[in-house]
Order: sequence, then structure tokens, then C-alpha cells
Amino acid sequence: MSLRGRLIVLVAVLLAAGMSVAALATLAALRYFLVTRTDTQLDQLSTAFVAQTNNGDGLSPPGAGSGRLASAGGQPFVLLRILSADGTPMLDLQDPGGQASAIRLRPKDPSTSRPDGAVYATVTLTDRQPEQWRVRSGWLPDRQTILQVGLPLTHYDVANRQLIRTQAAASAVILAAMLLIAWWLIGLGTRPLDRIAEVAADIGAGHLDRRVRPARPNTEIGRLSAALNAMLVQIQTAFKERQISEERLRRFVADASHELNTPVATIRGYAELFRHGAGARPADLEVAMRRIESEATRMGQLVNELLVLVKLDEGRPLDRDQVDLTHLATEAAADARAIAPDRPLSVQAPASLVVSGDELRLRQLLANLLSNVRRHTPPGTAAEVRIFTSNGAAVIEVADNGPGLTEEDSGRVFERFYRSATSRSRQREGSGIGLAIVAAIAEAHGGTAEVSSVPGEGTTFTVRIPQDEQA
Repeated sequence: MSLRGRLIVLVAVLLAAGMSVAALATLAALRYFLVTRTDTQLDQLSTAFVAQTNNGDGLSPPGAGSGRLASAGGQPFVLLRILSADGTPMLDLQDPGGQASAIRLRPKDPSTSRPDGAVYATVTLTDRQPEQWRVRSGWLPDRQTILQVGLPLTHYDVANRQLIRTQAAASAVILAAMLLIAWWLIGLGTRPLDRIAEVAADIGAGHLDRRVRPARPNTEIGRLSAALNAMLVQIQTAFKERQISEERLRRFVADASHELNTPVATIRGYAELFRHGAGARPADLEVAMRRIESEATRMGQLVNELLVLVKLDEGRPLDRDQVDLTHLATEAAADARAIAPDRPLSVQAPASLVVSGDELRLRQLLANLLSNVRRHTPPGTAAEVRIFTSNGAAVIEVADNGPGLTEEDSGRVFERFYRSATSRSRQREGSGIGLAIVAAIAEAHGGTAEVSSVPGEGTTFTVRIPQDEQA
């Protein structure tokens, strides 16, 4: 059963129970009212009879001559009887010629709370019509005989039946109307749940941009909608990140395969040349061995760089030591001068600038930046390494006066295996992941790597590393 159906059944049961309790309470109140009124009438009749006997009128029904105690059909509707002290019937004042002994009604024990010991009872008289009577039994003034006065409860039964019919009809109408109203209100209240189900179905079909219409935040549906929308944002973000990661992985594998294919093909080609007789020719053998060694070295370097990227992508914790960037920059510049003595290279740095980081990775970062200058600027191009602090971060800048980068190159220079068109045309060495390693090392230290370039004027690479040890 649906939620709406269960709620309707619950409302119907509660309404029926509530109206039943109300009907029973009404019937009980009506009974109490009618019985109390009848007891009052019985008191008045008993008092009138006692007053008549005291006036010497004898044992005759009060008002009999006026017909106040007789029904239209001659059937008495008032019971007046005299009993002995032990409850034996002596005289039926409504039917003096009848057999009093045929009346089986017995008085209850006298009440101690009333002077005349009057007690009241609702009884059934099988020899009279109607059968249901309200009877009052009390002592006469002589304290030797008992006077029983009774009134039929016909009006009580009629009122009860009329009230029950009225309540049943009214309850049925009210219950039907309330259920219709409840059906409409519950449908109105559960409509947001239907919309949530529709949105969930659309999301399951692949429409991740669908969102639940916001409801009032102070309601359960409103809080559910807000929580669901927040969850959907997280899911969509995670899904996009997963797609980007998968796309990056596919591109990474394709680019790595392409980069490794060249040295592998070269090594295989020289190995086939050796198999076809180059081993018998010393000059060809020397060339083949040199090229095989060169390509193997290149392939090994590429593999090592790929391993570095994999380790950084896995988020493995770095070795945290106090590293002097000035010292690292000085040594990296000295190594670069040894490789390219004709290239002017200067270092501007304070006497010491210490950060918390991985010394090996920071050395590799500086070496890759200087190697990038050496590979992608003409020989003799001046370069400068600058070390300073800014806004709580250590800054490493490597600037050159080379040809600069285009806008497209500046936006993609840190992508893995990306090489600009000018680099490809010059056929310079490099796999295209050196700057990607720079960006990954900076990110692993909680920092950033940026580039700014003006075509024809030069390029500046900027790496910021937080000096806070917790970074």
C-alpha cells in the first residue's frame, strides 16, 4: 500500500474511533439526563400520593379523575403499588381489581441517605407494556408499607434510537467528507515526494543536472529537499571528477605509450641492424650500441618520471625536513652552468630561506625548471632564479629572456605530455612531463605553480610553497 493509502486508513481509523467515543459519551450524557429527570418526576408523584393519603382521600391514584395517570388506550403509564415491609405485593393502585401477586417486582434495600429510604432502579416488567420502567421504592409515613412509583422509559428508548440514527448518519457524512479532505491534503503534502521520485528517476537515467524544487526550509520536505540537492551536487561533482580522472588516465596512458614507443622502436631497429650483419662491421656496431644505449637511457628517464608522477598522484606523504631553498637554488644553478656554460644564469636569494618540505622533490622541481629553460630557449639566452617570501609563502621564480609562450601554450604548459608546436618543430629532447612534475610537486607541498609569458620578451615560472609546517 502506498504512503497516501496508509495515511488515509490511519486517518479513517482515528476519525471512526473518535466519533464512536463521542457518540458513546453523548448517549451516556443523554441517559443520565433522562434518568435524572425521570427520578425527579417519580419524587413528585410519590410526594403527591403521600400528600393525598394524608388529606384523607384514601388509597386512590392522584389525579385519576382527570386522567393524568392513564394512557390514551387505557393502559396505565404510571406504576403505583403498595408492598408490605417484607416486599409482598398488597395493592396495585392503577389496577385495584387485578392480582397484585402477579407483579414480580421486589424493592431494593432502603437507602440510608434519604428520610423515606427511597431507592431507584431500572427494571424490566414482563407483564406490562412497555417493559422498561424506572421505579422508585420508598417507605410510607407509617414505616410499615412501601410505596413503589414507576414511569415507563419509552421516551428514553425513542430518544436513544433517534439519536443513534442521527449520529450514524451524521458520522457517515462527516467521515466521508473528512476522508475526501484528508485525501486532498495528504496528496498536496506528498506531492513534493512525488517530485523527488521523478528527479531521482531522471538522475538514474543519466540527467545529473536535475535538482529538487526547494520547499519551505522549516518543513520536513524542505529539509529533505535541501539535503538531497546538496547530495546531488556532491554526486555530480564526484562524477565529473571521475570522468575527468578517467579521461586524464586514458590520455596519460596513450601519451606514455606514444613516448615509450619511439625509444623501443629505435632499440628494436638497431637490434635488427645488428642481427643483419652490423656486428661484423665495427663502425656500424659502434653506432648501433651508442644509439641503443642513448634510447635506453631516454626510456629509463621517462619511466622514472612516470613513477614520480604516479607516486605524487597517489598522495603518498612527503619527507618533511627543514630545507634551505637558497642552498638548493645555488646548487641547481651551478649544475645548470656545468651543463650549459655559455648560458648566463644568475641567482637572487636571501642568505637563507627555510621551508618544510621534501628536499629531493624540491631539488627535482628546480632542476626541471632550469632544464625547461635550457631546452626551450636559444643557446646563450639569459635566465635568473629568484627566491623570496610573499604573504606567508616561499616563492621560487625562474625567468628567462627567451621567445616566450603563446596564450594556448601558457594555459596548457603544465599538462602531462604537452609540448608546444615550436618545441615539436625544433625536435628538442624532452617527454613533456617535466613541468607536470613541477606542478605536482608544488601541489604536494600545498602550493601552486603558475606561468606568465609575453611572446618575444620571455617567460617566468612561479612556484609558491607555504612556509607553515602544517601545510
